[in-house]
Amino acid sequence: MTTLLVSCLLATQTTGVSNVVDHGPQSQHDAVMEVATMVNTALWAPDKTARGFSLRSIEMTKVPAGFSGLGERHAVRMRFINKHTTTAFDIYQVPTSKSVNASKHMDWLLKGGYFEGGVSHLDTFVSMKRGDMDIAFVGGLVSEPSAKELLSRLVAVKPDPSARRN
Repeated sequence: MTTLLVSCLLATQTTGVSNVVDHGPQSQHDAVMEVATMVNTALWAPDKTARGFSLRSIEMTKVPAGFSGLGERHAVRMRFINKHTTTAFDIYQVPTSKSVNASKHMDWLLKGGYFEGGVSHLDTFVSMKRGDMDIAFVGGLVSEPSAKELLSRLVAVKPDPSARRN
């Protein structure tokens, strides 16, 4: 299992995805674009919906071909924290599979040990397909309708076409 921590603990003083500061989501999207370029696929990131939350880290791992029989692929976790309320949520995403629904696919991923942590009985867990990705929201103190709204308003952040891949 290969795990790469990208843009870990973004040290900027912005409010990230807060809709109070207009440049917050753009700086977040720049970090997401770097990872999208590395994995050569569009990733989904919040618009200005998640008030007060900022992107704190992005983790990427390569899921081996043998895991769940869906082939080798990259999975990404984005962690968002609200420093004023000390609440957090994660958005997980992995290329979709036509043979498995998003909820089951994300359940396999989270229980597979590819990322530290997982889903507790106190967390809100919501999953859906967006484009060619299966996406999940995992977090505490957030209602299921709010989590669904956040996922439905994610925006695609495409790889940087000018970046050269080695």
